[in-house]
Amino acid sequence: MGKFSRDKDIKKILQNADININDEAIICPIASNMRPLNLRVLLDDRTQIQGDVICEQVRTIDLLARKHKVVEPIPKDLLKRVLEAVSVIVDFEDE
Repeated sequence: MGKFSRDKDIKKILQNADININDEAIICPIASNMRPLNLRVLLDDRTQIQGDVICEQVRTIDLLARKHKVVEPIPKDLLKRVLEAVSVIVDFEDE
């Protein structure tokens, strides 16, 4: 998880570093106002950062233009739930 200093919001980087060729990252914000919604994933006591990953607000940012730092890795089971929620948003059936 990374913290971006410009807006002081916490974000989760979803992209594998091996495919990051343009210094961009795919991220989801993390909100401290935890609400049980279908497209949010609650961070649990295994993470320093507490809150919900807001999967419906997935976006791309330029890592060179935004100051950032890695705070901690996300447990694999939570990352899997985040990626599943994001895939629900972008998945569509070919007609």
